[in-house]
Amino acid sequence: MRCTESMRILEIMRLNNQGLTQLEIATSVNCGRSTVGDILRKCRESNLEYDEALQMTNEAIKSRLYPNMTRVSTKAEPDWEKLHKWLVGSKRRNLSLAWDTYHKSHPEGLSYSQYCRRYTKWRESTGKTLTMVQEHEPGKIVYVDWALWKDLHLAQYEKLN
Repeated sequence: MRCTESMRILEIMRLNNQGLTQLEIATSVNCGRSTVGDILRKCRESNLEYDEALQMTNEAIKSRLYPNMTRVSTKAEPDWEKLHKWLVGSKRRNLSLAWDTYHKSHPEGLSYSQYCRRYTKWRESTGKTLTMVQEHEPGKIVYVDWALWKDLHLAQYEKLN
């Protein structure tokens, strides 16, 4: 099913309450007519009404309509924050190396593809993928890292004394 996002499910339910046909609903939410029919059938089977669905969270709607699709993973989850700091700490570190280390301590843990997928999902949900692009004219402004400058000069000063 391609229209399993909760917002689309709510929209399908709302349009159905307004009396639109399945074809009109499918055109409106940009998915197949059979998918609209399947979602409406699942709503009838689970006794889910539009007014009730408005009060529910996205996960609650999905778990009610698709109870077999909600699985709880029993595999060990890495500390994504710690992993991210480790990866950012050096250019030579990558997810493959991190997964090898994880896999040695958790042989029954996540596969490499799941490890990468979950890390990417965590990064996107926490905003770690955001970057700030700064465009500037070359030679117009100089940015100085004073902390680095101070460390360099202290090292040179210590060599002199």
